[in-house]
Amino acid sequence: MKDKIGFGKRVYDMFLWSQAGGGDPGRGSLASAAGSILNPLPHQPGATGIDGGPLNNGGIGFWYVNGDSRPFFTSRQAPRAFPGALNATGGVDNAIDIPYGTPLRVGGLNAYALSMDKIAEVEGTASLYPLATRGYYKDKSLTDATIFDFYNNLIDGDNKREHQRWDATNLSIAQTLFDNRIGIEAVYDSQSYSEWRTGATWARPYISVDINKNLQNQLTQYDRVGDLLDTSSYRVYGFDPSDSQPYANPYAGAAFTAGSFQANNRTDRDRENYRLTLFGELRAEDFLSRDSTLAKILGNHRITGLLSREERWEAQTQWLPSAVPYDWAYSLSVSGEDTNLTGATRGVTPIIYLSGPLFDRSTAHGLNLGPIQTYYNPSGVYSVDYFKTEWLPSRNPADASYVDPGAAWTNLLGNPTGVQADNPFNYAGRTNAQVRMLNADEGDFSQLVTNYGVTEQTIDSKGLVWQGHLFGGNIVPTVGWREDKLATYTATGAQDDTGIVATKVGKTSRVLQNTGRTTTWGVVAHMPESIMKNVPVISGLSAYYNHGENNRVEARYNYDGNPLDNPSAESKDYGIVISALDDRLNIKIGKYETKVKNANLPGGSSILGSNQYYLYQLEAWGTANTLLYAFGRAGLDPNQNWHWNWAIVDDNGWDNAAAYDPDTDLFNNHASSTAQLAAMDAWMANIDEQFFKNYAINADVPALKSAYESWRATGNIQPLVKAAQDSGFNPGAYTTGFSSQNNGQINGISPNGTIDNTSEGYEFEIDFNPVSNWNIKINAAKTNAYREALGAPMLSFIEQQWSKLQGPAGDIRLWWGGDNTLRRYYEDNIISAVEFQKESIGFQVPEMRPWRFGAITNYSFKEGTLKGFNVGGAFRWEDKQILGYGLKDDFSGLDVRKPMFGETEEHLDLWLGYQRKITSKLSWRIQLNLRNVGEKVGLTPISVNPDGEIAAQRITEGMSWTLSNSFMF
Repeated sequence: MKDKIGFGKRVYDMFLWSQAGGGDPGRGSLASAAGSILNPLPHQPGATGIDGGPLNNGGIGFWYVNGDSRPFFTSRQAPRAFPGALNATGGVDNAIDIPYGTPLRVGGLNAYALSMDKIAEVEGTASLYPLATRGYYKDKSLTDATIFDFYNNLIDGDNKREHQRWDATNLSIAQTLFDNRIGIEAVYDSQSYSEWRTGATWARPYISVDINKNLQNQLTQYDRVGDLLDTSSYRVYGFDPSDSQPYANPYAGAAFTAGSFQANNRTDRDRENYRLTLFGELRAEDFLSRDSTLAKILGNHRITGLLSREERWEAQTQWLPSAVPYDWAYSLSVSGEDTNLTGATRGVTPIIYLSGPLFDRSTAHGLNLGPIQTYYNPSGVYSVDYFKTEWLPSRNPADASYVDPGAAWTNLLGNPTGVQADNPFNYAGRTNAQVRMLNADEGDFSQLVTNYGVTEQTIDSKGLVWQGHLFGGNIVPTVGWREDKLATYTATGAQDDTGIVATKVGKTSRVLQNTGRTTTWGVVAHMPESIMKNVPVISGLSAYYNHGENNRVEARYNYDGNPLDNPSAESKDYGIVISALDDRLNIKIGKYETKVKNANLPGGSSILGSNQYYLYQLEAWGTANTLLYAFGRAGLDPNQNWHWNWAIVDDNGWDNAAAYDPDTDLFNNHASSTAQLAAMDAWMANIDEQFFKNYAINADVPALKSAYESWRATGNIQPLVKAAQDSGFNPGAYTTGFSSQNNGQINGISPNGTIDNTSEGYEFEIDFNPVSNWNIKINAAKTNAYREALGAPMLSFIEQQWSKLQGPAGDIRLWWGGDNTLRRYYEDNIISAVEFQKESIGFQVPEMRPWRFGAITNYSFKEGTLKGFNVGGAFRWEDKQILGYGLKDDFSGLDVRKPMFGETEEHLDLWLGYQRKITSKLSWRIQLNLRNVGEKVGLTPISVNPDGEIAAQRITEGMSWTLSNSFMF
């Protein structure tokens, strides 16, 4: 089954592919085409879209030959709606029957695993990649440097710019009195730091192969043989293939790089700290005879007090490097759908070809592709190819050019039930427009800001520390106490109707106030010198014990919008220190244990995976889909029947689509329509109004619920249309029509969950000086770190959401009418991860290396020919760590008892130095350092897939050297 690659040296018609559901006979509007196009496979493995955002949803694509400053092709994909398009009676329904086309590429392992899992489902066989929908199978890192030299090049070339700027001022005034018995210090510290990124930064760049016969602007037509399409007669409207140009896409079969963009960002931070420290020392000898036993027992005592105030100011700004102008995107939309600054219709996507067609090659090895040489920063005017919705035939039956919009028409894919109103060739069709791109670096910054927020914090602290030296200094106790009060104030920039965010805010408002306290105590005991002087070899023996409890103040919210408790920790460490051989040998053995409660939940895939956003997005997406379904059922959204018409999707009834119109008995009495309505009712009955407020989603929930109930009772959709439009959701909007106005933050703070951790282990240190000019240091550590529990607030929120999704509300299908349900997405992305973390309680955390060992030595020559030279080396060793887990035997999830480990790591460093005096006041020193001696540049695995295959890898630097030269005076 692994040989079912299917796309070797093949290219495809993107429009026909998409209409046939990507080759899956269970979906798509032309399932009959699947057999002729994709035979013998029921689902094509490894093929995926070039970009799932702007490029496929009404944005603009820029297609470059690497190194060129201007694209050879600039296009706008057909959106979901065509403003002004006619219906059969000559009215406007904004719909045209144009096959939607997703530009295709050869996908990575993740796409391949999903496809192969689907093949197994269709064929009823065991899957090679079970549970692929949970994201367990990650794309694999490129390992062949002859394809692209990733050791010496970044794929994005000279496109990203990173900047930093900082200033610091520190003033300190200190005064001691009474022979240093009393002291006071006042400190003022000011720091200003800014970092920002400009240019183009790809979020997840990749190298792939273009497998498209045609480009986005080319409609396909085919000869028909019976009910099937004869793809051997392939041609493109306005293009005839030739030996020199077999495909309309001149770069079919070529290597390229693409990917979505990250928004540029800037962080500005100002900090001011005022600190007053006062100490006083009290000695028993001030009241007692210095030589008395009681004076020695009571010893000396130092008390230190602290008062401080820290003021923090931080501004976060995010903006798009470039975008399509609002006016142009709006003119091509229906009711401004998806024309917000972050909407797909405003986005731009570059595709940059790194080679010509590669049909003559049997392997990618040896391609030696170079990095991006095009400086991608679109500004100025571009000629953009787009579909113009302008009816060309006469509307007067007496004219020779008259076409009846309701006349029968067989569509481009062979369906004879269409009407001329939907025939794209009755409209102006593909044409060009001059569009001036917005560019942040060319004066359009204020029109491209997507997020701006200010956070101000004040921390008022006070603390006391007492340290005593008792029994002649042999007992040294320490007790400390500290209290911190944190006040957090935030403000976010106002967003206008087009999605532009202002970079000025008014007065900040206090959103949180926290208080945390820390108490510590410890003691060090030294064996009296009077005893140790009689012990052979050993010259000193000490023991120590420290215990601490702290409560760190942080401004944090749970995903439900409620404040989180401060993170806290309880720690203790204790051990002994032995000195021997006249203090030339010191040995320290220690043990520690730290329990942390309410720690921040780490990001990435180590806890809940990379899709934690489902925790706070499904509420918005479920509501959007419910409205989308309602408008479709009311006949207001014919363009998205592939989404809202479950009946036609489930029956694959596209050959007789009119029979499934929402006013037919077939639709209304269909089991799928009934199930959909039950899901809608359940969802609207349980909308979380506070959720929308927390995440600044512009939705009037009470108005939506009231209007929905009115529609269900009366059948009048107009109140629901108005309530939705007042909330920024128009008929024809998509699942993502509801979105957070502050980038998923609550009062300017990103929500998070918490976790309890425990870390315990041993530390060993040896410091040995065999002779005065030779030093040897050895250290080793054994650590056991494990998780104890996920935070109760987050688990409670997850249980509440999961309970809601257990009922009919969970039946809502996320991205299209045949997609998985919200329940399935939540189970795959949240519940499965939570269950795995619960099962992981008490097991070693995967990111921890249990053992570490290091040794360092240096020898200095003090006399003879080599006087002034020093030579040394260091050895570092780290234990293996967990890179991933295998699947359970019943394929129900990952098995914490099946860890897969990486390799141990060991490295050797060497150095040689020389130092001498040039004059009595001037010395010169030179030293050569060799790091990772004998190693070569290579790759080290950092993650594996459940089947044991290596996924991501990092570059190991190999041997390097530095030569330092310094003068001292």
